[in-house]
Amino acid sequence: MNKKVTLRNERYSFLQVLLTVISVACLLISNVITSKQMQFPFGLTMTGAIYIFPVTYILSDVFSEVYGYRWSRITCYMGFAMNVVMVLAFELAIASPAPFLLGEPRGV
Repeated sequence: MNKKVTLRNERYSFLQVLLTVISVACLLISNVITSKQMQFPFGLTMTGAIYIFPVTYILSDVFSEVYGYRWSRITCYMGFAMNVVMVLAFELAIASPAPFLLGEPRGV
């Protein structure tokens, strides 16, 4: 399983691309589920991202140590760009009009 992906005359391993996708996905998921508050023993309250965000942190370290700081920056920029796309999609969905359902008053 030593497949290579070629972009702009540069070769990336399949594992490198897969880890990048996982990192960006974990970043986006943790940003969404961070609004969920959870109660732990001893009165400790934390957000839902406590489970997913550490994966992003660990993969960021792997990228900088194994693939270099350049790839780590590229992954960070990809995560930021996809976060902007996600926010724009959420804003578009929020701004879209709701359907009229039977039984609802029209003025609402």
